[in-house]
Amino acid sequence: MCAVSNEELKKADGCQIFLLQKLVEVADQCMGKGKFEFSRIWQDMSVYFSAVGSHPNERIAEHSIDSLRQLAKKFLEKIESTNHHSQKEFLDPFRLIMLNNLHQREGIKHFVLSCMCQFAQQKISKIRSGWEIIIEIFKLAGEDDNINLSQESLQAMQFILKPENFEYVEEYFDKIVDCLFKFVENIFEKQALIALDLIEFVANELGQRKGLIDKIIPSRKLKHANTADREIFKKELWKTIFLNLAKRSFEKREEIARKSHSLIFSLLKKYNSKFTSTLWKMIFRELFKAIFDDLHVKIESKDNTQDVTSRHRANIIKIYSNVVELINGMDEEKFALSTKILMDIIQSFILENPNSIVGHELV
Repeated sequence: MCAVSNEELKKADGCQIFLLQKLVEVADQCMGKGKFEFSRIWQDMSVYFSAVGSHPNERIAEHSIDSLRQLAKKFLEKIESTNHHSQKEFLDPFRLIMLNNLHQREGIKHFVLSCMCQFAQQKISKIRSGWEIIIEIFKLAGEDDNINLSQESLQAMQFILKPENFEYVEEYFDKIVDCLFKFVENIFEKQALIALDLIEFVANELGQRKGLIDKIIPSRKLKHANTADREIFKKELWKTIFLNLAKRSFEKREEIARKSHSLIFSLLKKYNSKFTSTLWKMIFRELFKAIFDDLHVKIESKDNTQDVTSRHRANIIKIYSNVVELINGMDEEKFALSTKILMDIIQSFILENPNSIVGHELV
């Protein structure tokens, strides 16, 4: 039926949707079958709906997406069992349609995004693996150069990241962080600042909630995870947050740069006492090495004006003074550890970049 319908939709008038409607009915009826049986059937239907949802005739594409929306609303009412990602499989055509229309057809992208916003708001307690697709689509909209798409997507992220809703999406913490930084990187400054507020919220959740890591680690890995594995996993999450904030702290947009810089040190001050020495060592070393390396690249750029170079040099002093203030507030063990790491980083940096302005400022 999928093949015949595709041929039907190729007709010159582009208005033959009889088999498309019949396939929607078939999909609806097949939902009552066993999970594995329906999964096999949906594999073919998923490819079909992805293609038809990207049809050059916008009326047909919208009809296909709306049919998918109605089917998904019904499908999301079903309880998804642990370790079975049926929701993700079912919603994947929406992601593919979005990707197929990335740089064109704003109406189609807006329709897909509206479907995801509707699911997030109306089915929040029902969604499990489907969040992976929904957040991915929010991310694609978040990096779009259409302000309406980006704004609608950010509003949806604000909704799912309300304190009372976070438990429903916490398993996808790393994807949430990745999504939020796309808003920060985009050209819309107001939305970037809102996204930084949301990043602060999820970072505080990571810092304050002891059991969160066990919910974030994929269940297939959790049963084999020991304390060291959890430390490494936590380090990777913090590393993603801190390194992305570090990049943004050298932004040309001063308010975003200031807020990113401030957030790095407020989080470090707030949570360094909760980090084990091993975790702190990994985070501290990688973060400040990345900061000095990035500063070196930016300050030595031949394209810099005198004003830009002066601003970067001022950043060196500001960062170094904040680091000193941070270290002075630590316990004796972390003070000694952090001082040694910082001096090692500075020494290595100067040896590798003997003529760097950054190196001379640090000395």
